[in-house]
Amino acid sequence: MEREELSRISHNVLNNLISRRVNELLPIRVNELQYGTFIRIMKEDLIAYYDHILHLDSEEVESIIIEDFLRRGNEALEEFDSWIKLWYNKWLERTKILTKKEMDTMTTILAGFNKNIKCLEVDNEVMKHLINVAVETLVEEKELCCTNVMAKDIVLYSLRQQYHTVKSVMNIEDQLRLMTSVIRRTRAIVKITGPLVYLRAE
Repeated sequence: MEREELSRISHNVLNNLISRRVNELLPIRVNELQYGTFIRIMKEDLIAYYDHILHLDSEEVESIIIEDFLRRGNEALEEFDSWIKLWYNKWLERTKILTKKEMDTMTTILAGFNKNIKCLEVDNEVMKHLINVAVETLVEEKELCCTNVMAKDIVLYSLRQQYHTVKSVMNIEDQLRLMTSVIRRTRAIVKITGPLVYLRAE
């Protein structure tokens, strides 16, 4: 079987598995949530969690998760169910569902706040590495929910903070300083209680 076809099958199987276990385990009122967004974020976080352990790219992680279920059966399913429940508790703590009006108001306020703030520009590889550092730190700190969303916000914050300290050409020392800033910001964020991610209700 071609790798692309195997990846597609693993992708679909994992999506179906997550949806089925969520429907069986969690008391979700779907009409209050963007269900597709809910499942997508959970899957991203599951992959980030496995990637933290296995250090593989997302396509490989999807296949390995499915292989693990096929190999270990009920034991793997029980672990997965426990992870989902822990993730959902974090979802309740870290996310807040806003109405369209509330979200529009927040977006307007943030746009005004960010308008005059300059942000350090980095290439895609550096950006990807910084986001991965933030995700890994979040997982280490037992933050299982919305890790990618939170990581991107943390990196943008650090890029703004470091705007005036980095030279026009970023050297190794600058990158290490930026990475340290991301790690410190991440560890400070996890100490905050309550919502950190805001989503618009359907």
